[in-house]
Amino acid sequence: MWLVNVKEDVDSAWEFIAEAGLSLPVLLDEDGRYYEGYATEAALTPYPLHIVVDRSGDIVYINREYDADLLRDAIRAALDAE
Repeated sequence: MWLVNVKEDVDSAWEFIAEAGLSLPVLLDEDGRYYEGYATEAALTPYPLHIVVDRSGDIVYINREYDADLLRDAIRAALDAE
């Protein structure tokens, strides 16, 4: 599982990761091209947008507002799902 940080620089991404207490790998999409391709397909704009995709590729969580507890729980559930 990875997190994708969109249209932010490395320092901003690290600040967010530290504040949220996350320990997953983070991919940077600094110019937003990957997000825009994916989000346009699913009509999931604007961001910030938090999407959790499970091991089988299904979207299991979408939230436009940052809630550390909900996001952490969704990530844990996706990792634990078989």
